[in-house]
Amino acid sequence: RLLRAIRDSIQHSFGDVGSGALGGAIAVRYYSPTTHNAIVRCSRLGMNEVWAAITLCDSIQGKRVRMVVKHCGGTIRKVQQATIRADRKQI
Repeated sequence: RLLRAIRDSIQHSFGDVGSGALGGAIAVRYYSPTTHNAIVRCSRLGMNEVWAAITLCDSIQGKRVRMVVKHCGGTIRKVQQATIRADRKQI
């Protein structure tokens, strides 16, 4: 559901060109249902567009949501470490 919402936001914000350029390069690598934190993987070149699409996304399946980018990293390991620290603070 999260990936579909991000892709829909990209389509709405950047049209067919943005959706085509970024569509296959986005993946949700981790999601915690307890803390509602997620790791979204994208290409380095499309990072700004994906960040904007996440910020502009306001609903998932009709339910109002607020998505905030808390960390942006170059390797999955560093992003995982930042997510684990954030999860521990919330729990």
